Amino acid sequence: MADGQSLSSLADDDVYALCGNILDNAVNALSAISPVSERLLVLTIKTQGELLLIHEENPFVGSLAYADGLPLTTQENENYAHGFGTASIRRIVENYRGTLYLHDRDGWFYVDIAIPLPSEDPANAR
Repeated sequence: MADGQSLSSLADDDVYALCGNILDNAVNALSAISPVSERLLVLTIKTQGELLLIHEENPFVGSLAYADGLPLTTQENENYAHGFGTASIRRIVENYRGTLYLHDRDGWFYVDIAIPLPSEDPANAR
């Protein structure tokens, strides 16, 4: 479920990179899930009060290690550029003075993002 209008305060290229990285990581994790009927991706984008909220969750196989709050890549293909997706997500979120929380529990991975919406008052705009 996504309220596309809630993303209007972000630059188009940031929306593309943010959502693209979140979805690429999830689809990659889901490709290892068997049977196919167990593959589930939940994505919610909405506003609540003065915040843009993005939540994603998906099951994954294996375990994750973290460094500086970001999961380390699980990709084994050395010929493919990888490992920058979550760092890119963090950079974009921080650019909008938001918060990012990535975590896993019981075989599920979660992305939670909260970004303050711009003030309607031009004096308080970013």
